[in-house]
Amino acid sequence: MAGALLGGGAGMAVGALAQKSTVRREDTREVYLTVRDQTWGDIVKLQPTDIEKAKKFVLAGEIAVNRLPASAEEKQRRISDAEKALTEARADTAAIEEAEAHLAQHEERAPRDGLAG
Repeated sequence: MAGALLGGGAGMAVGALAQKSTVRREDTREVYLTVRDQTWGDIVKLQPTDIEKAKKFVLAGEIAVNRLPASAEEKQRRISDAEKALTEARADTAAIEEAEAHLAQHEERAPRDGLAG
């Protein structure tokens, strides 16, 4: 013990205290995450240790917001493609008409086993 070598008994007591005491610094910073858009907002108080998580959250939000115009365009393109396909399918009745004609031919040729009196 360094305290014992320097000052005898009193030094030993000081040395023992120095070894046992630990300095704890409390992080008193206040950290807030603000999330908002044009119609709403919210503020969340975070622990100072959560700053990195908050930064990642903000970055992910910014990326999502930046993708919104492209996503809206893609959505509209898919809707247009689906509407076009539906219109074409409704207009293409050839396959249905062919199937109905085929069915009618088979109904005319089919024997009427026991149905006619």
